Amino acid sequence: MVGECKLCLENKNLARSHFNPAAVYKIFDSPHSPNRNPVLVTSNVVVQTSKQITDYTFCDDCEDVFDEGGERWFLPLLPKNRNTFPLFELVNGVPPDCVEGDSRCFAASRNPSICVKDLAHFALGLFWRGTLRWKSSEYEPINLGPYAGEIASFLLGKTAFPKDVVLSVTVIPPPLRVMLSYMPFEGVKDGMVHNFSLYLPGVHFLLSVGKEMVAESRDLCFYANPLHPINVSDVSDMVERIPKAQYYRSKEKMAKRAAAKRRWS
Repeated sequence: MVGECKLCLENKNLARSHFNPAAVYKIFDSPHSPNRNPVLVTSNVVVQTSKQITDYTFCDDCEDVFDEGGERWFLPLLPKNRNTFPLFELVNGVPPDCVEGDSRCFAASRNPSICVKDLAHFALGLFWRGTLRWKSSEYEPINLGPYAGEIASFLLGKTAFPKDVVLSVTVIPPPLRVMLSYMPFEGVKDGMVHNFSLYLPGVHFLLSVGKEMVAESRDLCFYANPLHPINVSDVSDMVERIPKAQYYRSKEKMAKRAAAKRRWS
């Protein structure tokens, strides 16, 4: 299929691109269950399906940008199961720089095994893909405003990390309570600063954008801070709250659609 690549904006042959990398879906495969497919939860529908969110979106060159920019390094580090989590082992391979209660903060700058740019590129790539409308998908795109263009330029290696963008990374220590994932969505707005959340099994990413970002928030940026801080904390309650809320909203909408259909039948 020939069309405009959504990343480089050039007219090229387009590949069948994945919103969420295919490797993430494999984590949720349950070969010993009666229905081995994962449950897809959005604000509009709840369904158990093997269908992945794909579309003819990027050219082969830009597919390589995502693959070589961060996916190839990061995806093998996701959990194999609830107890085996390579990224946690990697981060935990050096002493923490700060300990507060059950939370620890690690400086990735002191850990040569962590590819800082690859991790940042992967996370920003997935947030940026969340701004696109994917064909035949119930996903509601997020709006990064003018920062979408700045992030795209960073992904292509044309410009530095955007100055009014803050990326925070939190790793949950195993054993993981629940194997789940959710795609980028906008959380609570803080003044003129917009906050977006993304979760893959064991890893929570928070993206904040806005010119009015306070200095304390900027200092927490995984990429811009020279120490490249990574938090290790059990934020399971927080990440489980999101799909639960989506589940109840979608069930309510599905019930209303079913009632409307009965009235017209």
